[in-house]
Amino acid sequence: VVHDYTPIVCSTFIDHSSKDRVRQLNNAKMDIHGRRVAFGVGTGLGVKDAVMLPSGEIWLGTNEMGHIGLSLPPKMNRVEASVHRDFVKFLQDHDELHGGCINFETVLSGKGLARIHQFIRGSKYRLTPEETVEEIKLSEDEDTLQLFAWYLGLFIGTLQLTFMPTGGIWINGGVINKNQQLFESPHFRRIWRGVKASPAYWHKRENYPVNVLVGQEHALLGSAYYAQIHFPSFQTT
Repeated sequence: VVHDYTPIVCSTFIDHSSKDRVRQLNNAKMDIHGRRVAFGVGTGLGVKDAVMLPSGEIWLGTNEMGHIGLSLPPKMNRVEASVHRDFVKFLQDHDELHGGCINFETVLSGKGLARIHQFIRGSKYRLTPEETVEEIKLSEDEDTLQLFAWYLGLFIGTLQLTFMPTGGIWINGGVINKNQQLFESPHFRRIWRGVKASPAYWHKRENYPVNVLVGQEHALLGSAYYAQIHFPSFQTT
């Protein structure tokens, strides 16, 4: 039994020459022995960091990054600042969250996209995550994905500043797989806008790889890799 995102971060050590499995969001060169961080946006917000030692062993970190509070981003224009304040107030007044915590998990995972969509529509009616994805597709709603992309970028920037991961950021999860258009224009530019909302050390961070793990098989591949490393007698086929 391992931490829920251990298999995902372990899968990043496998050869990913196939573009069907990995989508590279920048041209940064990966440091093989640098710290890498994998996170998944789904029913929750799972995060795991790891380092491959020169010996070939894998060191696995421990963290709960998804519970980081949704603070005021350091650098925004007036429109972004106004939308952010209004959205936080919307979350504070939300019945489901009344008296609860507002963090990155609240905004990105589970009902996060549905909450953003309800805020953008200005509606009192709440859609399920599945209904939200369907309505976005049918209405070609750009604004919901634009705001989601900005917060996704803000979280990526937060992870970069926390871990300084020269081995890269690796993104996965059900919400990501269902919304691959996030990594195409104009949403792709919005992600980077969110990343740069935390401008400190950008001259270093822009050289850190950012990749998307596409598909559902990464957990299985990572589990097999983890077993092979930690249990040498374990044989895979």
